[in-house]
Amino acid sequence: MQGSIKEVFDIIRDKFLEEEEKEERPFLNYVIDELDKQRNNYNVFLIEAPTGYGKTLISATIAYWNLKYGIKSIIAYPLITIIEQHYKKFRNFLSKITNKEILGLRHMLNNQSVYLIKPVTLTTIDTLSLTFFGIPPEEIEKITKEGTSYGSLGHYFVAWASIFFSDIVLDEVHLVADSTKSINFLLTLAKVASMYDQKLFLLSATVPESLKKLISNHSKTLIIEFSEEKDKGNKGYSEFLNERMNKKYTTNIKGFQQEDKFKEIKKLIEEKSYPRKLIIFNTRDEAIGFYNYLNDDKAIILHSHFTHIDKKEKIEKIEEAEKKGEFLIISTQSIEAGVSVSSNFLLTDIAPLNSLIQRMGRFLRGTGKHEKEGEIYIWYDKDLINDGNRYYKVYNKNLTYETLKILKNTNQQINFHDPTNYKPIIDKIYENYYNIDEKLTDNFINVFLNLELAPKEAVKLFFNMEGSFVRDSVLIPITWKEKINKFEEDVIAINIHEFIELLKKDVIKKVIIGDKLKDLSEVKMDTIRIDDEELGKNIRYILIKIFRNNIDAFYANINYDPKKGLII
Repeated sequence: MQGSIKEVFDIIRDKFLEEEEKEERPFLNYVIDELDKQRNNYNVFLIEAPTGYGKTLISATIAYWNLKYGIKSIIAYPLITIIEQHYKKFRNFLSKITNKEILGLRHMLNNQSVYLIKPVTLTTIDTLSLTFFGIPPEEIEKITKEGTSYGSLGHYFVAWASIFFSDIVLDEVHLVADSTKSINFLLTLAKVASMYDQKLFLLSATVPESLKKLISNHSKTLIIEFSEEKDKGNKGYSEFLNERMNKKYTTNIKGFQQEDKFKEIKKLIEEKSYPRKLIIFNTRDEAIGFYNYLNDDKAIILHSHFTHIDKKEKIEKIEEAEKKGEFLIISTQSIEAGVSVSSNFLLTDIAPLNSLIQRMGRFLRGTGKHEKEGEIYIWYDKDLINDGNRYYKVYNKNLTYETLKILKNTNQQINFHDPTNYKPIIDKIYENYYNIDEKLTDNFINVFLNLELAPKEAVKLFFNMEGSFVRDSVLIPITWKEKINKFEEDVIAINIHEFIELLKKDVIKKVIIGDKLKDLSEVKMDTIRIDDEELGKNIRYILIKIFRNNIDAFYANINYDPKKGLII
């Protein structure tokens, strides 16, 4: 008989959190009580709590409770940056209760927990999806080259067992529901959890009502939402909301012409005396362009195209600047999750409201005396917001435009720190956004109905979906060195569309396989004809060649700057 989750929660709160983090959080107590009452009645638990509230404590509580009763835990994140931040906390906590090696990492740069086999594994949603379908990263090259019988040798049963005998936590789940691919994978995961009587925990600060309904319609789901009433505790009021609603700031909306944008942003930075400034661009090219334009040695730039080592150093530098209370950070959406920083002056490009809420989680985030007042500027490119494209930079145009319309409506000011204020607006914006592909979810489920050929069918599906079950674009490892000494220091993953652009520019001519540098002709990739009308076919061909030839990375004639990142 398993004991209550509540019995471990107080231990977790004491040992997992630092002293300054041990604020009273009545809603977390409510969540744990609900999990205790309802854990045998539901398979999927969707938990929504504001940014900065302490949702990581829920993941840690589930992991520790499972440890006590011999159940594995897999905690998956959409970004490696988030994993690194949380891994430190999990490692420090678990070292206080055991000297056994029970914690593992698994992502592109770390294989501590092959097949996600460790009792507690932190991984990416990409690795989880591959393992879920019986083609974990450890096996995919063999299966691609040799087929099921001679390639995998039944190892996919190990991968499946690792998944099906685990409780699974998906953190920042809103980032796993931002495309048709990912929403269909999420629904399949929920369906399988119900089929195999698993427990799936979905955590986020922003879950639109339409997404909640979609998940509930496909699985036995308990939705636990934050509210002022649930957060009152013994004090009779929500201390969390009270503190955040007392913050004083203004939100300003600016439209810029493309050619004047950098000048206008720089002017705002120079005019304002706030010590902690954060500027967020929607694209990496613009972030680098503005960093060059600003020409300020004190500025820190963060985006996805740094080596793993350099990115860790960047985040450490940001953490040091945060402690000193003074910084100027230029970033892309990489800072939205997993980077603990609090600005009092935030400038951001317009984005769908879900993303804006995450960005505001990096504004007046704390409770200190310097976290009371600030300013927000949200800008948009006038010439792009009204053009005929489907996207505003990297975001869905309709979602972005609807967000902008609401922000510009002076009668509807949004309090970005109060979920009871912004939730109805999110629900309205995303009302008809989520689409499901019933045929695709059926294809996902059918993988499990063909035991003998499951990995072969999964690999076929993997290539047809252009290399990812969850992302619109698969990532390709690329290097600027002729010999890789350390993968995490010498290689960066770029999306396949960027890779194809480099092929078009004829800057990729070689591949690295082990310690050998080979021409593209040696792996028969020199004959690729880049045709936009047959882009999907080109992508599948490239992926098959990568796995069949055990290609570690592509060598390209490009530049890398530790300060600025990869320059394409």
